[in-house]
Amino acid sequence: MTEEEQFTHFETMGEAHVQDMALQWSGPLQALAYKWLRQKDQESRRRNEASQAEQMRTARTAKNAAIVAAIAAAIDVPLAIISIIISTLTWVYPHH
Repeated sequence: MTEEEQFTHFETMGEAHVQDMALQWSGPLQALAYKWLRQKDQESRRRNEASQAEQMRTARTAKNAAIVAAIAAAIDVPLAIISIIISTLTWVYPHH
């Protein structure tokens, strides 16, 4: 069985089972099992790193959106106050 075929067989067995069986195997089969498990571990780490990077980008985007919303609110409040003042003055001193 080639290395690639053995790795395909390991895939069907699953990581946990290969890890358990590798303790019982010896020689080339055990070495292949550990090589495959190392590759799986590296793949898992790469996926986790990519996921964490995406989460960081999402968090930064959310933070930036919150900052923009806060700035918009800071601008809207004075405009609302000015509008109230103008409306009140227009009501108190109507134009004839």
